[in-house]
Amino acid sequence: AIPGLLAVIACIILLAAVLSRKNPETDKVPPQSHRTLSRRAAIFYCVALTAFLLGCLCKEIAAVTPALLLLAELQVWQKTWRGALQRLGDRLLPFVLVPALLIALRAVAYGYIASPEFLRPWHHNLITQFEVVARYLKLWLVPYPLSIYHEYPVVLPPGTLKTWLSAGLLATLLAAAMVWRRRKPALCFGLLAAALCL
Repeated sequence: AIPGLLAVIACIILLAAVLSRKNPETDKVPPQSHRTLSRRAAIFYCVALTAFLLGCLCKEIAAVTPALLLLAELQVWQKTWRGALQRLGDRLLPFVLVPALLIALRAVAYGYIASPEFLRPWHHNLITQFEVVARYLKLWLVPYPLSIYHEYPVVLPPGTLKTWLSAGLLATLLAAAMVWRRRKPALCFGLLAAALCL
């Protein structure tokens, strides 16, 4: 929970930094106020990056933060893929370099990036995750029953009716997010952010 919380904090504070620099009133204030807004944005940015670094030190899952920030650039700030990708070369660059460094260190320390041996066949994992992700979505809406025990029984091919209903639900939500990207940007961002985190 801690790395996830820190990742969210990083996203929120970076949003504050961007909004501070894009204040519509900045053209109506003296140069001193411009400098104050820039200083405030810089502080927000440093705090966001610090929260991100702390999240990465807690758990590797915090490394999804750059993907969330890129999604925010696409969905909220830039509105186009070209504009969003351009941000990878400036304000998002430190957020991208940190996971890249962690991956490089993992490769050097362990000799691989991801474990070369699966605990079970990959297609068993894939089918099982349909039900697992759908279960997490259900727990977001109705947080019962909650448990610290996260093990889920493996679903064997070809799966069950529940498996394919779950897969259909997830596909429908992703399709809806893409269709509503312009009309309902906040809802789309929420659905795609959940997909990235899960």
